[in-house]
Amino acid sequence: MSIAAWATRREVRLRPVSYSLESAYGSVEPTGEPQDFDELSRSARDARAERSLQKMSGT
Repeated sequence: MSIAAWATRREVRLRPVSYSLESAYGSVEPTGEPQDFDELSRSARDARAERSLQKMSGT
């Protein structure tokens, strides 16, 4: 059995789902382009650092 889980500020909800990992396989089409996950990770960290600096400076 597969379940879906999601949380709010007050509770966590669980619900059975009608699909399995096997049935979901291939349901998302690949982009067709290779991705540099190290670069994506660096970019996300840089963006997070920028947001933190903006919050600290009040802008």
